[in-house]
Parts: sequence; structure tokens; C-alpha cells
Amino acid sequence: LSEHLATPLALREHDQALIDRVSGLDKALKDDRAAADTAAKRIQLSYLVEEYRQAKHAHDVVDFADVLRLGHQLSRRSDVQEIVHDRIRMTLLDEYQDTSVVQAEMLAPLIGEQGSVTAVGDPLQAIYSWRGAGANAMADFGQHFGDQQGKPPLVLPLSTSHRSGINVLNVANDVAEPMRAQSGQVVTLRPAPDGPQGPRRDGVRAALFETYREELDWVGCRIAEQIDVGTDPSRIAVLCRVTSDFAAVLEELHSRGIPAAVSGAEGLLAQPEVTDVVCMLQVLNDPTDNPAMLRILMGPRMRIGPRDLALLGVRATAIARKSRVSRLPQAKDGDASGAVDFTESIRGTDPADLVSLAEAVDDLGPRDEYPYSDEALVRLTGLSRELAELRSASSLPLPDLVSRVIASTGLDVEARLEAYTATQFNANPPQRGIAAIQALHELVNAAERSMEDRTLGGFLNWISVIRRVNRDPQFEVPAPVGAVQVMTVHKAKGLEWDVVVVPFLSQSVFPSTKARSKWTTNMRELPHPLRGDRDSLPSFVGFGTKAHKIFGDGMREANADEERRLGYVAMTRPTRLLLASGHWWGPTQSKQRGPSELLHAVRDRCLEPSAVDPWIAESQFQSNPVSGIGGPSSWPPNLESLGRDRRLAASELVREAMRAEADRVSPPAAASLTDFEQEVLRDWDVDIEMLIAERSFRGASAELELPRTLSASDFMAAYVDRSGFLARKARPMPQKPSRAALRGTRFHSWVEGHLGQRPLFEELPGASDDELFTEEEMVDLRHGFLQTAYAERAAFAVEVPFSIVLDGLVLKGRIDAVYRDGDRWEMVDWKTNVAATADPMQLAIYRHAWSQLMNVPLADISGVFVYVRSSEVVRYDDLPDLAQINLAGEGDLR
Repeated sequence: LSEHLATPLALREHDQALIDRVSGLDKALKDDRAAADTAAKRIQLSYLVEEYRQAKHAHDVVDFADVLRLGHQLSRRSDVQEIVHDRIRMTLLDEYQDTSVVQAEMLAPLIGEQGSVTAVGDPLQAIYSWRGAGANAMADFGQHFGDQQGKPPLVLPLSTSHRSGINVLNVANDVAEPMRAQSGQVVTLRPAPDGPQGPRRDGVRAALFETYREELDWVGCRIAEQIDVGTDPSRIAVLCRVTSDFAAVLEELHSRGIPAAVSGAEGLLAQPEVTDVVCMLQVLNDPTDNPAMLRILMGPRMRIGPRDLALLGVRATAIARKSRVSRLPQAKDGDASGAVDFTESIRGTDPADLVSLAEAVDDLGPRDEYPYSDEALVRLTGLSRELAELRSASSLPLPDLVSRVIASTGLDVEARLEAYTATQFNANPPQRGIAAIQALHELVNAAERSMEDRTLGGFLNWISVIRRVNRDPQFEVPAPVGAVQVMTVHKAKGLEWDVVVVPFLSQSVFPSTKARSKWTTNMRELPHPLRGDRDSLPSFVGFGTKAHKIFGDGMREANADEERRLGYVAMTRPTRLLLASGHWWGPTQSKQRGPSELLHAVRDRCLEPSAVDPWIAESQFQSNPVSGIGGPSSWPPNLESLGRDRRLAASELVREAMRAEADRVSPPAAASLTDFEQEVLRDWDVDIEMLIAERSFRGASAELELPRTLSASDFMAAYVDRSGFLARKARPMPQKPSRAALRGTRFHSWVEGHLGQRPLFEELPGASDDELFTEEEMVDLRHGFLQTAYAERAAFAVEVPFSIVLDGLVLKGRIDAVYRDGDRWEMVDWKTNVAATADPMQLAIYRHAWSQLMNVPLADISGVFVYVRSSEVVRYDDLPDLAQINLAGEGDLR
């Protein structure tokens, strides 16, 4: 509603009119009645929207939709317009094709008719219509920002590409051809003029395989070839249509020793290790989350088979039936339609009435009624104990709870074992598992910084929003240095690589044939007449079979256009080489796929026959050759064959060593030892093995890379003990909750209020000292601060965030306060601990950041620690130069 400036009242009026029209038809067809039923549900939903808005207003909270809606209302006020007009006379809008209707409507009055506005965008890259940015944004620019005389805006086509050569651009132009006839704004791309090195050399290559597995093998081979001829792996990208393909691509690359990493939260959440942790968290938060529980049960740890799963489902249903009280809403008397008020169903559902697989795991039932296999019984009983232990820890701070889940499931051990076994078999140790766990911790930290509800439920809701709106939080995914990037095409927009691989260009995959839901059948969809981008969407006119068919065909064509635009984005990412592929048979599909129109577009532009790799024009199979249909298959399916093979090989080495040990002849001296002495020797052997393992673990941590992004706290920890810092990052342990954090946070909030700034949280050391906090102590801290000269001085800035780049690493933090005295600057940090033991390296970080932010010499910046308990001020005029420290080098940073 907010994205399109529609009100709940307007929605009700529209849908009620539709219901009235259907009820007045002489003969309403099934599709007509379905549209009316959907409209009735949407009317009920509109009242819930109003209740939700009222609840937010009562609690003084807003969400992103409110920001847009209220921002649009403010932009209509003349006093707001005058303020903006006085400050801004010229506006440049970049990536304008991604602008939503409400954003354009909000900007127009703020810019005004006297303002100058320029928009840069590409209508062929309008790929976010599902997020409110319609495909007609560029075409409608003149309607929003036209002058009083109705003169159309000046349009300057940008048709020269400085990224790609003629061969790649030919593919892109062919993909865009069907849309060129629909819009005069679509231009034909041409390469930039030849430079001193001559014409840009680029190429395209295509392949079509029988199976998904064969295609993956080709992707790995081609990437390995590019790396062998000198291409930096970080200059190679694999662009997928959906995140579900990430795991297979990553496994293929890692099996070849090629470092690879996913990009963004969306990709991180698709990794198996992270999915397992999130599923455990979902079950801890909501025992009725059966999809998450099913993932755990079918996963590589539990491996519960179909027979035992069926028994568990029967048991869960029986438990729910026993506790269920009839709460389902019934149709009112006289209501022949049997319609149900689903809003009452939402309000009246008791979680205890729902079928819960987790509850069945805790209560497996009598063995004679539920004859689980022996293996399943052991695993389910162990899972029940594990969940019980984790539930008892669910009140821990979120980072500690996540660490507890990772440790409980053994995912950190599995990740290290994966790297260790690869090393033993002379393979490059894969870093996917370790990097995924590190990235998950970064994601949790990002969530804590941005969430008000820092509970488990709040975190899971936060993840749900990220997935739904496809917006990444500000966090860094720690990736191996020089890694191939794996991401979705949506994430790749605006980026470029030397070599781009676009796999899985098969029918129904890419372009996807899954059309956006129709508003006539989905109550969550806003009717097109109420949308701001309605001119770019198909209209629903009339009723009857023909009207619904025309509307459905229009929706499919609109989806096809968006998929073509997405394909255009993918094809325009490479600077040197485009590799595209497809397959006939997916990993589980029962129907043939074959090449999509996008793959044909690439193949048609392959200049040399050798540029077309194996191309299976017709599949020789009538059914999927790899799905196992009609034949025996293992259950659950093997989710990671490479890791399993390596673990089996490692276990065989252990067996061989055990056999060799058994065959070894004991030295004669051993026969003279007593039983007690032999027991002591065995204990010593165990101790020695543990010490060797610990030394190996500590040595391995030195091989890890520093994360690309470091907080100031992380930098200081790595500065003191790099190897220890990396070891803690690789396997973070839960931290004991401390009330000292409350002390630091409350005091800093009070100081910021005293200095006239809104409260924010501190990120650097000093807010989490080890003494307990009391209200009396807070009074002492305030009194101590007021005794310093800084209490009466006006701060130049308070709580200044910074993000600086040093030696290829991003260093982030926040400066407590900045004071200015003529040309001199003071970086001030408040300390609430008793002992004056703070590390001046923290002030050196502030100093370097402020020098970059304000472009002032380091010599003009000093640092100050204010120990507010004692009112002591410690000044540092000669701080170390951060630029002289080898951040990315080996060993400790000192």
C-alpha cells in the first residue's frame, strides 16, 4: 500500500466494487468467484493493516513502509518544500530505473518546478518491479518532473559501453531486441572506440549438456582453465538465477581447490552450514516450525529415513489431536457461502493446537505403537536432549546463543575437519565452512546493531525481512583472498568481472516461468488499478473465461519481460569472456528442460565452432537419467559427496594405522612394566596426542586471513595477539553476560544527551569493563564527568561513525566526541573503568580516521582518554601512525 500511495479505504472500495460486480453476473464462473473471494479476504486484511498502523503509532515505532508514507506526506507541506528548495537547487538521481512510485512522488515536490534534476538510468535494468520499482520508471520521469509548460525532459542516450567488447554486446543487444520494439528508450549498445592497445578483445562461449551434474563439471573446468592462464580468481564470477544453486556451485569449485565465496546475506543464508544453524534457531523459537524441523531431521547429521519420518508425523498428529480444542471459525448462520473470517482465525489460533514435529521428537510414544528403527531411535533421542539443552540456553545474548548452537551441532568441528582432510589428501583446504561460520557471526553482529528487539525471535524476523525484500544489512562476508564470487544476478547489477559464468540457462529456470502472483487470486497482491506503475502492467477487464485468460497471458508476458531484463543484466557484466550453459535434465526433475532463449542468444553469437562446447541438441533419455526414478536410491540424499568421501578416506587411514599398531611387536622392556606403569604410559600417550593436536590447531589459526572488515575492537585485539584473535574468530566461544555493558551504554547515552546528541551505542573498548553496575555508580560517573572541562565545552561532533581503508582492509568504528580548538582537534573517548589502562592505539585509530574524514594533517590531531570515575584526563600528542602498521602481513601486528 505505502509503496503505491494506496490507502486501506481505497482498497476496500475497489474490492467491494469487484465483489458487487461478480454478484450481479447472471452466470459467474469459477475464476470470477475466486476473484471475489480473494477481494473479500483482502478487505478483511485491510482492517488488520489499519490495526497494525494504529499499534505502531501507539508504541511510537515505524517501519520502512511508514518512512515512505510519512515522508511523502511531509513532502507535500509547503514549509518543508521551502526548506529543501533553499538548500538544494540541483539534483542528480542515479540508477533511476530502481526508483519506486512513492519515492518519485516524494522527490517531485521537494525538487520543485524551479529546481534542476537529472536522472541516469537504464530501462533494461529495471529488475525490481516486485519491490515497487516499476518497469516504467524511466518513461514516467517527465510526468513527475515536467515543467509548467509541459515540455518533455531532454533525453540523452548513453549507448557506448566502456566495459564490454562487441561480441558480448551483440549478445546483450539480441536479448534486448524483444523490448526494443516496446520502448523508444531502449538503445543499441556499441563498444567504446579502440584505445591505444587496439580493439577490446572479448569472447562468448556456450554449452548444453544432458544433466545438471555434467554442466557443473563444465563450469568447474572452464573456471580452472581461466585461473591456469593467469586470471585472478577474484575477477571471475558465477551468476545464478536462484540461491538454491549456490551449494552445488561452491562444492564443485571447492572440489577443484578453487577458493569461492558467496556474496551478501542472501547467499550466506543459502549455505548449508548456515541453513542448519538457522533451522535450529527457528525450532528453538517456534516448536511448530515443521519445515525447519524437517530440514534438521533429513539433514546430514540426523539422516532420518522416510519410514521413520512417517512414524514421527503420525505421532505429531496424535499429540496435537489430544490437546486440540476446536477453535476453527465456523460460518455464521445463514451464510450459505461458508466463508470464513480468516482474521479471527489469525487471532484465535493456539500454537498448542498445531502439529509439531519437535514435540513428537520429545515424546516419541510407546515403542509398540511407533516402531522406529534402532538407529532412528538413538538419533531422535539424542536430538531431543540437544534441543532441551539449547532451550535452557535460549535466554543467552544472541551471539552467545548462536555460538552455542554451532558448538552443539558440531558444525565448527566439521568445517575444520573438512579443511584438515583436504590437506591430508594434498588438496587445497576449502574455506567455505569456516568462512560461512565467521560470516554468520558477522551477520548476528549486524543484526544486533540494527535491531531494537535483540531477542531470538527478533533476529529470525530480521532474517525473514532480509529474504523477503532482498536488502542486505551492512556487514562483510569474510571470503578467502582471491576467491571466485558466486551470487545472484540481482546482486550483480552494477558490478563487473573479467570472466562471467552464467549457468543453468535452461527452460523454466532462467528465464524463470514462475510468474508473479495475480491480484485476482492472491490477497497479498495489490490490485493493479491501485498501483502507481499500473500503466506498465496488464489490465483485468471484464469477467468470464476469455478475460481471465487474457489477464493471465499478460502477467506471463510481463514476467517474461522482467526475466529478459534480468538476462540482459547478466550478459553485460563481463569485460573479457562470457561463459553460458544449460542442461536437459535437472537434479530431480521428471520433465525435460532444454536450452532457454537466453542460451540460444549466446550460442548464436559464438563466432567460431570451437566456441560452442558440447551441445546436446536432443536428449537421448526419455526420463531423468540421474533422478533414480524407478530404481533404488539412498535416503536422505547425500548433501555433500565430496566431504563424505574425504571423511571415509580419512577413516580408512585411521583403520590402517590401528591395524599397523596391533601388528607392531612391543619392545622387550614393555613386558617388564607393571599394570599400573602401563596405565600411566597410556595416559601420557593421550596427553601427548592432545598437546600435539592443540599445537596443530594453534598453528592452523595463523594460516587464516584477517576478515576484510575489522571493527576498532577487532583491530586492537589483532594488534595485541593476531594468532589468538584469528583462533577466536574461527571458533568464537560464548561470553559470560556482564552488567558492565549496561553501565557503559547508559553512561554514554547520558553524555550524548548532555552534549545535545541522540544516544548511540559504543563499539570500542571501555563500555564493557568487568565491574558490576549500580545506580549509585551511575551518579558517581555523572559527577566525575561534570568535574572535567569537557562538560562545559561544546563538542564539534559526537558519536562520529567512520569507515576507513588501510592496507586493503576496512576498519570501522565510532568516535565518542571531537573537540576543536582553532586548528587543533581532540579525539575524546570516555572511559568508565577504574584503572587508567586504556590502549592509546584506540586513539590512534580515531586520529587516522579523522584525518581522512576532514582532510587535516595528523600533526594537528591529538587523543584524550577521560576516566570519568576519577575525572582524570590523559592526553596523547604523539600517537603512532596507523599507516606504518602492516595490517595484512604475517604474524602479530605489533
